[in-house]
Amino acid sequence: MKALRVAVLVLLATAVARSETTNTTAGASPTNALPQQGSLDYLDAKYGFMDVTFGQTLQDVKRVVESNPNKPKHERFACEDEGDGITTCTRSGGGQKLGNYEIWKREYHFLNGRLYQVDVFCFVNAPSLVLPVFELAYGKAEVNPIDDRIYQWAGKKVFAMLFAVHDLSGSPITVFRIQGRELTAQVRKLKEKRDAEAAKGL
Repeated sequence: MKALRVAVLVLLATAVARSETTNTTAGASPTNALPQQGSLDYLDAKYGFMDVTFGQTLQDVKRVVESNPNKPKHERFACEDEGDGITTCTRSGGGQKLGNYEIWKREYHFLNGRLYQVDVFCFVNAPSLVLPVFELAYGKAEVNPIDDRIYQWAGKKVFAMLFAVHDLSGSPITVFRIQGRELTAQVRKLKEKRDAEAAKGL
């Protein structure tokens, strides 16, 4: 059983690696320049997740999704304007998997049409079950100092975290969140300003 679990993790890490090292979309760094996996240097140099790169336009990301030769028939890609230049696009309904784990949906977050964050929602009961996969890619995770159930990777240009949420039925779902620091900082300032304006009326 232990040998089987190790084999599954290796296959899952290989699937992520293949997708990342073949990324030639607009804005991506040359794949032959990427450092070896298993480090924060790789996290920063990759500057994205799987087939997308931070800073890509919404149109580029949509093109990547729709041109995927393995795109499931019932996959949907829908976007919602949240105001202040922030847009969230959801990729769902494809029945896709990350190794043996089913992906419920992926969310792509944009500021003024540029990708700054990706959230991947998986039907996994506990983040610790998939933690070894991400550690193979990005190195050993740190435990969040406030909540020891959250694992994180703090690169200079990219920040990533692995944590759990619950759906409307109360079932646990594991989320992997990865952000480009520069654009995310701009979004944070924008939201803080918006909250401050809203507070004035209280």
